[in-house]
Amino acid sequence: MCVKKKTFENPNEYPKSILAYLEREDCITNTTHLKYTKEFYVMLKGALKVNDNNLKRSLEALYIEYESKAITGQIAHSTFKTYRAFIIYGYSRIYNKLVNGEISDQDIDDGLDELFISDLYLKMLSVEYFYNENKPKRTSELKAKYFEKTFYNYLIRESELKKASSSRIGEYDLLLYAFVDANLILGLRPVEWFNTSFCCAVKGPKLIMRVLNGKSTHGRANGKIRSLILDGLTEVDKAKVFNFWNMLNKFSNKFASQNGISSCGWVEHQTIIRVLGERLSIKYKDFCSLRNIVLSSEDLRPTLYSTRHQCIANAKSNDVDKFDIAGVFGHAGSDTAKKHYGRKWRGFGSFKVQPTLDSVLNVNGGLEYIKGLLANNIKLNYNFELNNIVKDLNTIYHKPELKAELVIG
Repeated sequence: MCVKKKTFENPNEYPKSILAYLEREDCITNTTHLKYTKEFYVMLKGALKVNDNNLKRSLEALYIEYESKAITGQIAHSTFKTYRAFIIYGYSRIYNKLVNGEISDQDIDDGLDELFISDLYLKMLSVEYFYNENKPKRTSELKAKYFEKTFYNYLIRESELKKASSSRIGEYDLLLYAFVDANLILGLRPVEWFNTSFCCAVKGPKLIMRVLNGKSTHGRANGKIRSLILDGLTEVDKAKVFNFWNMLNKFSNKFASQNGISSCGWVEHQTIIRVLGERLSIKYKDFCSLRNIVLSSEDLRPTLYSTRHQCIANAKSNDVDKFDIAGVFGHAGSDTAKKHYGRKWRGFGSFKVQPTLDSVLNVNGGLEYIKGLLANNIKLNYNFELNNIVKDLNTIYHKPELKAELVIG
C-alpha cells in the first residue's frame, strides 16, 4: 500500500494549550456549539464500540482511533480537519466540566483530570495526515467542484416545462430550482442562506446583502459577517436572488409551524439542506439516464455545494482579484479559493458581486492589498457602516430602491 505524507498550509493554527483554546469561545456561534457538541458525543459513543462507562478510556480511545485513520489515510483530508475540530472542542467541554466539578467521582478516581485532557489536546494537535493513493473513493470525495452547464440547463428546462404544462411541482423541487439559480450567482454556503439579510446604504450601494459566515470559528473566515454589494447584478439576477430568499423564508416558517416549533434552528436547517441535496441527486441520476450515461463508483456528482464551487470558478474566469474573491466568499486566506475551489477554466457565467471594503480588510493580507490599490489610485469599494444604513439589519425591507418585494408570508 502506497502511503505518503502530505503537508497542508494551515494559516490559522490552533492555540498551543487547551486553556488558550477556551479563551476563543466568544468566537464560536451558538449553532456551532450545538453542532460540535452533538458530533463529539456521537464520535465518543462509537470510539470503543462496546459498552464502557469509563470516560477516561473512551476519550483516549477516540484520540487513538482518530490518529489511526489519519496516518493510514483512511479518511479524506477535509474529514481529518472536521474530526479534529469536533474532538478538540469536545475535549474542551470535558475540561470545563472538570474545572466546574461536573465530573463524577468515579471518573476522577479512574484518573480523569485536567492534565490528562490537556495532554490529549496536545496529542490531537500533533497528529499528521497521510494521503493514501490506493484508498477507494468515498461518497464525500465524489463531490464535483463545478456545476455542469448542461445539467443546469436541463434543470431550467425541466422547471419551465412543468410550469408550462401546469404539472404539479413539489415544494422541495421548487426550492431546489430556485436555489441553483440563486447560488450560481452568489455562491453562498448552503447553510448561510438561513442567516442573510438585505439593507440599503444612505450614501452608497442601494443593495447590500449581509451574510453570517458559516465557518467563522478559529479564524477560518473574514470575520463573523461579510457584506456583499449586489448593485452590479442585472434585474433578472436580483429577481433570482430575492425569489429564493423569499421562498426559503416562507418554507422555513411553514416547516417550523408543521413541527410545532416557533422557528427553525440548526437541526431543521440541516434537514432542509439534506432533503434538497437528495432531490438534486435524483435529478442528476435522471439527467444521466436520459443521456444514456451510466455513473460508475468513481464518477463525480454535483451537490448543493457544487454551486458555490461553480460561482467561484465564474469569478476566476472573470479575472476577479483573489482578495475580492476571499472577501465575497468569506475566506480568511486569499489563496483558499485557488487551492480548494472550482478551476478558472470551469467558469461559464458572469460575476458581478463585490465585497465591501471591510470584508476585504478582514482577509489575511487584506490591508496590504488595499494599500496597493490606494497607491495606484484605484477606487475602493464601499466600507460598511451601521450608521449609514436605512434600518437595522433584521428588518425586512420594502424600499422601492431595492426593486424587489421582500415579503415573507
